Amino acid sequence: MRYLSTLFVSLLCVTVTYSQTAGSATLASIESKAKQIEKDQSQIPNLKRQYTETYSLEAEKLKKLKSTLADLRREKDEALDELRRGRFCNGCSRTASELRRSGVNDVENHFRQNGGTHPASPQQIAQKEAEYDQKIKNAEDAAKAFEFSENEFTRKRTDLDKQLANLNDEIARLRQEITELSQRYKTAVIVEGKNIQANYIEPLMRIQAEKNFIEDRLNIISVKLNDLQSEETKAMADAKDKVARQVDREKAEAEEKARTAQKQLYDLGQAYTNESRLLNDKIAVIVSQLRDIESKLRLTNLPAKESDELKNRQASLQAEQSRLQQELDTRTAQYQAAKTKAEQTIKEQNDKVWELTINLSKRQQELTDELKNAFQLKRKILQDAQAARTDALKQTGDLLLTKKSASRNKFLEWASIVDKERVRLINACSLAGCSCYGSDTHGTVVANYSKAEGCVGEMEAAHHSGDPVYGCEEEGTVYKQYYTSLLNGLSDSDRAALQKKTTNTRYDLILKKVN
Repeated sequence: MRYLSTLFVSLLCVTVTYSQTAGSATLASIESKAKQIEKDQSQIPNLKRQYTETYSLEAEKLKKLKSTLADLRREKDEALDELRRGRFCNGCSRTASELRRSGVNDVENHFRQNGGTHPASPQQIAQKEAEYDQKIKNAEDAAKAFEFSENEFTRKRTDLDKQLANLNDEIARLRQEITELSQRYKTAVIVEGKNIQANYIEPLMRIQAEKNFIEDRLNIISVKLNDLQSEETKAMADAKDKVARQVDREKAEAEEKARTAQKQLYDLGQAYTNESRLLNDKIAVIVSQLRDIESKLRLTNLPAKESDELKNRQASLQAEQSRLQQELDTRTAQYQAAKTKAEQTIKEQNDKVWELTINLSKRQQELTDELKNAFQLKRKILQDAQAARTDALKQTGDLLLTKKSASRNKFLEWASIVDKERVRLINACSLAGCSCYGSDTHGTVVANYSKAEGCVGEMEAAHHSGDPVYGCEEEGTVYKQYYTSLLNGLSDSDRAALQKKTTNTRYDLILKKVN
């Protein structure tokens, strides 16, 4: 009882408060990078809009250049006609149309004030024609150079291409970093979870050792009884073993269902990834073809027949693009539905395993209590001694259940923070548009805790067999150290009785294995 009192006081005095996980800083870095990706992506539409606008601005400027060229040709014809008809100022040697373009409103008055007019000489006409020819040639060269050589708009498109490429490269790099950080986050949180669970499981193992030690004391008394006591002990052991085997079969079935669902979930993910990648690749090819067609359709000298063919091809590609996008959306919805169903199955089966594990001792206790009541009618003389030990065993069992519940709730308090961070992680990865590790971190840490907590119950069976429990090596070491320290306090006579009982128990277990 002194062990029980000490454990009870020490275990109830521990209070821990959690506000974040060991991966919080890494998660913050992931969120920061996701926001940077969002910022980069927000620039892309504007750059693409600028890219598209360069074509219209380029066409507008080319139109102006060609309009200027046409104007020069008209001015040439008009000027030569005026020179030949005598509409040529004696004073300033300009034609009437040139005067009007320079801002002279009353051309006739200008002529009168400057000595009148006269037909231009052939030399003057030739000179004027040469001037205009030069201007026209310069305008033609400028238009051709603009249309067929590099210009400010082609340079701007090149610059925009570089900006878009840089943004896409940065986004790809950030996504890769996020994926790597998410793996680091998951590892940190799982390690932290194991450290926290160890702080809770160790006290539970100590209580379980105390509980098993009390059972040993009861076994010591039972060794001193007559054959009726041996019969009772064997009946209780058989009942516990039967319940344990039944629970193991039910757990194995549930675990197999969970593994099957897990494999289905993996296969679904692989299939969806492959199909979505193929559809996206097809859509990307169509988008590239549509861009090429749009570029060709902007050409002003495109024959009508070729233009119609391109438009028909454009419509066909747009229809195919819409169909592929719809197929991708449908496949995504189907995958999400199947994924949710598989995840639900996994959760249900894991919960079932957990319930079977934590209720094993309770089911065994219920059956053995019934057997005890039947045999107690025949052993009145031993009731007082057994009652004292049974009461201690019950208190320890109650304490174990209470501490299990309190420890689990406290762990789940921390796990709820993990779940909130999981949501933040998923949101950040969704915002970044990349796949991440860690979406299952909450389930993993809870499953790890459930498994470790299940090892507390497994020590009940290990206590009788003396065999190590597979999968509970770390927890079993803590249990064994404390249980051994309790055994060291027994007297020689009690040791001998316990040794006899332990030998008989192991002998019975060996016979069951052989049979």
